[in-house]
Amino acid sequence: MDSENNNNTSPHNHRIADDSIIDFKKYFFGIIANWYWFLISLILGLGAAWLINRYTPPVYKVTGSLIISEDKGRGLTGYENMIPGMEIYRTQKAVLNEIEILKSYTLSYRTLDELDFNITYMGVGRSGIKETYLYNASPFIVIPDSGKTNLNNYPVYISILNRTHYQVQVDDNYDISETVAFGEPFNSRPFNFTIKLKDPEHFSPEDAYNKYYFKFNSKSTLINNFRGRLGIYTNDQKRGSVLFLTLSGYNPQQISDYLNALMQVYINNGLEEKNQTAINTVNFIDKQLGILDTSLRIAELNLQDFRLKNQIIDIDAEGSVVFARMEELQNSKSLLELQFRYFDYLKEYITDRNNMNMLVVPSVLDISDPLLSQLISELNSLLKEKENLLFTALPGNPKIAVLESKIESVRLALLDNLQYLYKNKTIQLKDIEKQLRNSEQELQKFPVTERLLIGIQRQYKVNDQIYTYLLQKRAEAAIAKATNVSDNKILDMARRENAGRISPNTRSNTIIGFLIGILLPLGILILLDLLVNKITSRSDIEKKTSIPIISNIGHSAGAGEIPVFESPKSALAESFRGLRTNLQYMLTNKDKKVITITSTISGEGKTFCSTNLAAIFAMAGKKTLLMGFDLRKPKIHKIFNIENKTGLTTCLIGNTSLSEIIKASKIENLFIAPSGPVPPNPAELLSSQAMTDLILEARKNYDIIILDTPPFGMVTDARIIARISDLNLFLLRQNYSPLNILGLLEDVNQSNELKSMGIIMNDIKNKGYYGYGYRYYNSGYTYGYGYYNTYGNYGESKEQDS
Repeated sequence: MDSENNNNTSPHNHRIADDSIIDFKKYFFGIIANWYWFLISLILGLGAAWLINRYTPPVYKVTGSLIISEDKGRGLTGYENMIPGMEIYRTQKAVLNEIEILKSYTLSYRTLDELDFNITYMGVGRSGIKETYLYNASPFIVIPDSGKTNLNNYPVYISILNRTHYQVQVDDNYDISETVAFGEPFNSRPFNFTIKLKDPEHFSPEDAYNKYYFKFNSKSTLINNFRGRLGIYTNDQKRGSVLFLTLSGYNPQQISDYLNALMQVYINNGLEEKNQTAINTVNFIDKQLGILDTSLRIAELNLQDFRLKNQIIDIDAEGSVVFARMEELQNSKSLLELQFRYFDYLKEYITDRNNMNMLVVPSVLDISDPLLSQLISELNSLLKEKENLLFTALPGNPKIAVLESKIESVRLALLDNLQYLYKNKTIQLKDIEKQLRNSEQELQKFPVTERLLIGIQRQYKVNDQIYTYLLQKRAEAAIAKATNVSDNKILDMARRENAGRISPNTRSNTIIGFLIGILLPLGILILLDLLVNKITSRSDIEKKTSIPIISNIGHSAGAGEIPVFESPKSALAESFRGLRTNLQYMLTNKDKKVITITSTISGEGKTFCSTNLAAIFAMAGKKTLLMGFDLRKPKIHKIFNIENKTGLTTCLIGNTSLSEIIKASKIENLFIAPSGPVPPNPAELLSSQAMTDLILEARKNYDIIILDTPPFGMVTDARIIARISDLNLFLLRQNYSPLNILGLLEDVNQSNELKSMGIIMNDIKNKGYYGYGYRYYNSGYTYGYGYYNTYGNYGESKEQDS
């Protein structure tokens, strides 16, 4: 035993250890003692990491980018332009809106319409575990029967037998297994399709996967899947106008194709919105041209026929003046009628709330009413904002309701303005018609033939001029549409060769597997240490009590009851010699010779230790008396095979003397005082004057007196005996004695109820007590003399559980 144990003979020399301090040394040697569990856990952790890295389908990420441009004045009034920081806010809002449009269900739907993602092709490795997403690398294509249905998201397995045939298998609920020729329709509820090899001439079954399978995809599932994996971020949170689009997936070519298609659909969608006004203008003018075309042809034919029949080429000078004036008035009237048709067009679109679209601006027909232009521009802006919002917002979104309220307000204002314009233009029309009637009266003065020519020629000229005017406006609108470019553009396309693998992360998985392999058994070790309620180590005692630890007794697995006598060269015998040495230092006064050995609960080995301690003192030449004061469950007489008819109980009641009950043992200098018959009142006997006299008599005749007592924490007998002892030793057993009993011992120690107290730690096995594996510390209780190696192992005695 170490020198610390030898010298800690007083409570004042011992300080209770701090519970809050982690005993790293204990856990370190605990790891060493259980190294094989850590090795197994480490192998399992690294093996799991290898399997994950080997068989998890790799996930790739590709990136594309867009530049978002915007109209500096769009969405802001003149007052808002004057507010500092409003431009940054507007930029943020515009960019955020574009992000939501890119993530919208509608845009994703349009994107998938451009791609052939309706079927997922998978290749199964020869191990049957690893799967590869093939996309367009599949050696065959599946053509679904358009007239019949196919079950979505259900695997159909394909094994290619040769260049002409394959085997189709559908397990679980359908139990399908058939051999089918390539190009031959397969029809079996609920699957209907035809499979063809892409390149039959160059296909080699030896180079193919062991097995394939494909799934028909649900459109809505695909949309939500791609939307969920799409990531968008800007180059600057406040002023950024470059959007970086990232998409992750199992096949880098497929996700690159989707990302590029999404960006192109987004660009086209923006251009369509920008061209909508020009398209509506062209459509409106085309409708008016269709109306005028017939009238112009009829007028032209009438003019030609009249000149041929009447041999009149032109009108005279006076008639030309009247003709010119009437032509001008008729042109003005025709323009007003055209404007009335424009008003009717506006009224029709505004009244039909379900068909509201971008409106033709009034400037197309030279209508210069400022309020009308402002209201139409505002309505177009609100309709575009609503359309953008519908890309992302769900039905019932409060923002939609706010926009619809604004649209309704502008719509009503437009209707009011149209009523005003109708009245105003009607007045102008009546005035022109009055002037035309006056001119026609003037025309009556001319000859009939010339008068008719003027009317026919006027009709032709007016239709021709209006037709030419509309053609010019249509050309202007078409040029505006052709010169429109998208406000946004693609900066970088997504490229397959730039795809980066993000999963599985081989290095990260290996590190995690390594850490799990180390931390899992360590966590279990710590958890068990925290949950166990038994004394397992020296530090457990030091944390709870200031009573010194006198010595440590190792584990005995042999058959002998007194190993110190039967195997005197064993390590266990040496531990009792260490205990004897320590006690001799504590009992330097010759008057101090009575040692009480007790325990806190039954089964901690007090009788075993009492017997062997008495034997080791006797073997050192000390005249030793072992007294069995466990009057309730006597055992000493069984160990030494002596009669128990008379003993301490008969002596205490005065029936026998001390000398009459003492028996000599087979060990020289060791004498036994058995307990005697079990009395009905052991506590009263031990409290009597006869007990005091008995101990005094023993002190006179023996060098060492060992008292074996009942458990201290269970009956009062041990407390009574302990008061007349010179030294009270408490037995604690590793992995047996409860931790909370240490609180009781510390209370007794602090109250000075007993004389010198000490603790003997009993039954120390290979692990745990010293905070590290006992097997790595052979001199733990042999003073470093190597008795274990020199004199054989200590496992020759019986388990000390008595």
